[in-house]
Amino acid sequence: MEPFYFLQELPEPGESCLLTGDEARHLAAARRQATGDEVFLFNGQGVIARATIERIKQRGPEVQLCVQKKETQEAGSRRIILACAIPKGDRQRVLFDAVTQLGVHTIIPLLCQRSNIRTNEKQRARWRRICFEACKQSRRAHLPVVEPALCIADALSRMNKDGCRITLAHPGNAGSTIDSANTAQTNAGLFIGPEGGFTESEIQQIRDAGAKTVCLGNNILRIEIAAIALLSRLI
Repeated sequence: MEPFYFLQELPEPGESCLLTGDEARHLAAARRQATGDEVFLFNGQGVIARATIERIKQRGPEVQLCVQKKETQEAGSRRIILACAIPKGDRQRVLFDAVTQLGVHTIIPLLCQRSNIRTNEKQRARWRRICFEACKQSRRAHLPVVEPALCIADALSRMNKDGCRITLAHPGNAGSTIDSANTAQTNAGLFIGPEGGFTESEIQQIRDAGAKTVCLGNNILRIEIAAIALLSRLI
């Protein structure tokens, strides 16, 4: 399968464009591609272009390509918004990589009473880069939105604007099944708590907003595994 590279501005068929920076290095050095090879370019907003490599300049490096064909990949009518506490260290990469591949539209870093991760713009830039790499790997044409950190009340407000059916992942025997809590035609708003779980007042706050509670099994899952388990039952 032809490689997938990011280029924000995609020209019309028959026109040339330049790939520079990390993407050019990936093409020329890591993938060792050559003049005449066909590749795919995407802009993160659903547009994909088939292009041919015309010239590779090793200094820089810089790659000139000619676009052969453009098409738009529909994002789908259903949005999945994930409001999730952020795990520590390298587990963040697992979380953002996996939920991107599984089709999440919006990721909201969730501020909870037991949160131990504070977000800033540098961290958000790193998370967006992980999402970007996951799109390339999975050939997803739409980059997910990584929003600034929100408290539970603001995350609920954000989901309500999109008409989401809200689901709270919480261990216990009283939870609903995934099928009864969500439908394929409805936007979904998902809540996953921090290590140590949501407090009782936070759980009640989310339930008061109309959330259905689902149990993901008998074991207590790590944040990133809970996100994968919940999403895998929705897609």
